[in-house]
Amino acid sequence: MRARGHPGSAPMIGLFGSGLWGSNILRDLQSLGARVTVVDVDPAARERALECGATAAFHEPGERVAVDGWIVATPARTHAACIAAVHGQRLPILCEKPLTISAASATELATGLRSPLHVMDVWRYHPAVEAMQRIVDDGPLGAVHGLASTRANWTSPRVDVDTAWNLAPHEVSIYRQVFGTLPEPTSAFAERIDGQVRSLWIR
Repeated sequence: MRARGHPGSAPMIGLFGSGLWGSNILRDLQSLGARVTVVDVDPAARERALECGATAAFHEPGERVAVDGWIVATPARTHAACIAAVHGQRLPILCEKPLTISAASATELATGLRSPLHVMDVWRYHPAVEAMQRIVDDGPLGAVHGLASTRANWTSPRVDVDTAWNLAPHEVSIYRQVFGTLPEPTSAFAERIDGQVRSLWIR
């Protein structure tokens, strides 16, 4: 599917999901001057998106949906399916974290993906993280041997993934931003309650 925009015109962004987080993304895209087409299986969500200024709203990304790129902001369990539905268009895709809810589906996406894909790692661009990266790159403190990080969250609107899938992507993205790579872990401990990881320690 090719973009229908003209040079200099506002970009048309396809947004999967207009719920708790997607509605914020819709607002921010509009503030940046983009036009937004929403794809959501919930009729009420589509109606709210139109009331909030979406250009159009559809149940699925059919041939009528002509955009310049996609953002995925649906429940985590549906991310892989949303990406699979549009990656053949070879358009840029920005996906909320976590990318998927299993290593197998992540590997499958990496193997067959034909679109540029970026996971929405907002902490990578925090001024404190950028400052740590400069310390590592410029060496004012000498050689940096590691980074200690603690993240705690008493509640989350996500109900389809556990703590590891919900919070660990932040730590992974921060470490990669600061050091440019990931070290081999030496140990890990997870606390499971009712089959879900509720706390996780990695060294």
